[in-house]
Order: sequence, then C-alpha cells, then structure tokens
Amino acid sequence: MKKLLNLELKSLFRARGNSTFNIETIFKSSVLTLPYTAPLCTTIERAFCVHINNAHTVKGGAHIEILSLADAIAIDSIVRR
Repeated sequence: MKKLLNLELKSLFRARGNSTFNIETIFKSSVLTLPYTAPLCTTIERAFCVHINNAHTVKGGAHIEILSLADAIAIDSIVRR
C-alpha cells in the first residue's frame, strides 16, 4: 500500500508540481491521510490473511529497467497532457 501511495504522490507532483504546489504541500496533505490509511492497511491484511512486509528491499537490475521504461512511457502519456 505504501508503494502505491508513493507512486501516486510522485505522479501527482510530476503532473501538478509548481511554485505553489510543491513537495511540502504534498507532504502535509499525505500526512493527514495516515490516521486513515494505516488502520485500513491492517484491516485489509486481516481480511485477506496476508501480511505485507514494509521492509526496504534491494531492487535488481531488471526491476530498475522496467521502472525506467514505465516512467518514460508515463511522461509521454496522453493522460498527463
């Protein structure tokens, strides 16, 4: 869930980032969602009998290439224009 939130924040900043909508504004807004998202994550884990490991993992080379390709495709996406 955290990775999806991070991706959404990155996409939001890339699409709308300017002098009035900066990283500090995004951070303040996302911090306000924590009291809701943390218990939601726990509830989802219990409902599906799954535990999500939030530990940082070292990514392999192929994974980095895939992410770079996805970013390159997203930059030229019609959705962002």
